[in-house]
Amino acid sequence: MTDDFFISAAQKRAAEIDADLLEMQSGLARAKSDGDTHTATQLIQGLANAKAERRNLEATYNEYVQSQQPRQQAPGTEAEFMARAPERMTGEDLDRVFSKSKYYTKGQWSDPEIAARVNAGWAEVQRRKTRGD
Repeated sequence: MTDDFFISAAQKRAAEIDADLLEMQSGLARAKSDGDTHTATQLIQGLANAKAERRNLEATYNEYVQSQQPRQQAPGTEAEFMARAPERMTGEDLDRVFSKSKYYTKGQWSDPEIAARVNAGWAEVQRRKTRGD
């Protein structure tokens, strides 16, 4: 995501605002040493505006980054799980079904032989579905 145009633009703008803030703070120190209250009031308002702009930029940046993240599906209830059609089940759902078996052991899907058998069974189910059996 580092090559994202909007993120790059926001980071550039944040650097510009930070530079402006530093410039205004040094100008405020100079105005204080010179006793220039008029310039100080303008710089204080400028600092407030720049800080608000920075907060707004950060909020917009965070919203954008979050919008680019895939949504996490909330875990369903037991009733939703039981009502789900087999063809709509995910790998996690299948693992949940098989975990209730006394023959199931955690991590058995990583065994190539078991995975080949499951895939063959799944292919057979799909073949029968297309034939209408």
